[in-house]
Amino acid sequence: MKKKEKVSLFEAPTFENKNAAEELLEKENKKWNFKLICTAVAGVGSIFGWLIFNESLINNDVVAFIGAILWILGIIGAMLAGSFFNYFKIIWKFAKFGWYIVPFFLWDLLGFAFGAVIGLMVVLLLPVVPAALSLVQARRNKQEAEKFLVYTNAQNSVSNTQPEVNQ
Repeated sequence: MKKKEKVSLFEAPTFENKNAAEELLEKENKKWNFKLICTAVAGVGSIFGWLIFNESLINNDVVAFIGAILWILGIIGAMLAGSFFNYFKIIWKFAKFGWYIVPFFLWDLLGFAFGAVIGLMVVLLLPVVPAALSLVQARRNKQEAEKFLVYTNAQNSVSNTQPEVNQ
């Protein structure tokens, strides 16, 4: 039986030439601070929003409203961080897990739906998770572009320093 390849949560960028790597590095450097701020907003908004909302649900409606606003700001921060597709990736992974865990027909559809609902709850209740995944993907893209540029620069310097051979 063939062993399955391990599927990574993050995509590895590929570069055709030095210009493509430089463009990706420049793009990620421009977006980095914005993604970092949006991830911080998502984290603070989701954590404090839910703490305030849950503690004040019984006592004070105004404080609960402030908690709900902070939570919504956390979701907006996660969306602005570029993690919209990460939401769907996480929901899909939960749904597939629900599909595979139940081996009987019709029940597996229920498992799929239940997994999708659990995934939706995770990404809505903790918007910092998709935002952080987006930030990690951006960091990996930067690192891969930098590695490629260092490698190509080293190759160019080696080829420039080798003496020419007369034939």
